[in-house]
Amino acid sequence: MKRIEQSPGKDTTVIILAVDDKPDNLYVIQQLIEDQLPNAKVLVTTDPEEGLAIAHEHLPDVILLDLKMPGMSGIDMCKRLKADEKTFYLPVILITATDTTTKLRVEGLEAGAEDFITKPIDNIELAARIKAMLRVKKAEDELRQINENLEKMVEEKSAALFESEKQFRTLTSMSPSGIYLTDAKGDCVYVSEHWCKMAGLTVDEAKGTGWVMGIYLEDREKIKEAWYKMVSSKGHWEEEYRFQDKKGKITWVYGVAVPSYDANGVVNGYIGTNVDISERKRAEEEIRASLNEKEILLKEIHHRVKNNMAVISGLLKLQSHSFKDPDVIRAFSESQQRIRSMALVHEKLYNAQDLSQIDFSNYIPDLVNQIYQTYEVQREKISSKIQTNNISMGIDIAVPCGLIINELVTNAFKYAFPGEQRGEISIALSHSNNDYSLEVSDNGVGLPMDIDFQTISSFGLYLVNLLTQQLKGTIEIDRSKGTSIKITFPKEI
Repeated sequence: MKRIEQSPGKDTTVIILAVDDKPDNLYVIQQLIEDQLPNAKVLVTTDPEEGLAIAHEHLPDVILLDLKMPGMSGIDMCKRLKADEKTFYLPVILITATDTTTKLRVEGLEAGAEDFITKPIDNIELAARIKAMLRVKKAEDELRQINENLEKMVEEKSAALFESEKQFRTLTSMSPSGIYLTDAKGDCVYVSEHWCKMAGLTVDEAKGTGWVMGIYLEDREKIKEAWYKMVSSKGHWEEEYRFQDKKGKITWVYGVAVPSYDANGVVNGYIGTNVDISERKRAEEEIRASLNEKEILLKEIHHRVKNNMAVISGLLKLQSHSFKDPDVIRAFSESQQRIRSMALVHEKLYNAQDLSQIDFSNYIPDLVNQIYQTYEVQREKISSKIQTNNISMGIDIAVPCGLIINELVTNAFKYAFPGEQRGEISIALSHSNNDYSLEVSDNGVGLPMDIDFQTISSFGLYLVNLLTQQLKGTIEIDRSKGTSIKITFPKEI
């Protein structure tokens, strides 16, 4: 895919690179960025190799990488960016799916990614995270420039030292970031005007260890301990914490500090910046509140759907009392059980921590217990064995899969063990990289060899065929030992 850039002549202040193997995703990302950040220039590509070339040529202010791309994943591309001395400092945000594991997120952070954003992408969240990365990059750029200026001052050791120091102080006073210098022990020797404004302290009050008094009381001991631990190891410092001025105003900051060295390579102090991230923190809080409201709403919806299905089941039971024909009454009872199997899905979602997935290791045993109760089957006569391997499914797959299990187990209860014959029913659900495999088997009398499962007139088995087609699956039947029906269907339909 060729690069897509904004129209020539547009006044841009930042450059953003987005890499995703799906052009539709790139179009959405580009529209979101242009809507929220009108002064941004957006470069996009579906080819990670081309993305590396673009990053090397344009040095974008923020890079958005899709985590899962064929050929070269977002994590692999991030590693290559961070391994290049020309692009290692460019902020990278990985775009992840809702089912992304903690392991993958940790791998992304270890590869050098600065942040994550989850699909579907919220425009406000995207803008907030990009702005946060822009502030961080700006602060780090300033930090590198300041450090270069300091090294130059040390090397010159002449009358130019005074002039360089004067220029440095002018620069820091104009910077929107709070800048500070310490000696080798980590005690403050200089703070910029903007730092004083955020912390609510004067330059003299901040010197030595006085800077600690500008930190919010609840963060004070933690930050002080982390700071002097860094000084003792002569390492790098990076923290998020709060300032509180004398009027009570709280400012969230992102603090970074690195060692400065003398001509002999010995640490002679530290230089750091504080970037105001209060806007980002407020945006994160709003996002958390919004997600919490959506979660409550979804739980309420599942609860109401479950209750409505219970009402429908109850109405069917009342209606069945109007008939005396056993076949009609049985049809009503089977319909009730099908509704209960669907209602059970919504009950599990209502009680789940993750509203997008249903744990089948809990769902299948509860469903089988319902069937035992519906047909008044004694476990001493027909036992059951369930294997699920801790598999979870989304609701679009869970509902038809639950109905299939309901029909196959019900059919086995009704026909596999006539009279007083005893036996066992087994339900096994497993998965591979791409497919689910459901097998329901019994050691009963088995289906006659002359019966075609695909054309059988039973409504329940007809429903199994229909639902399998809906899941884009296949059916295999083994009649060698009772009856075993195996259904394989893809994880994504």
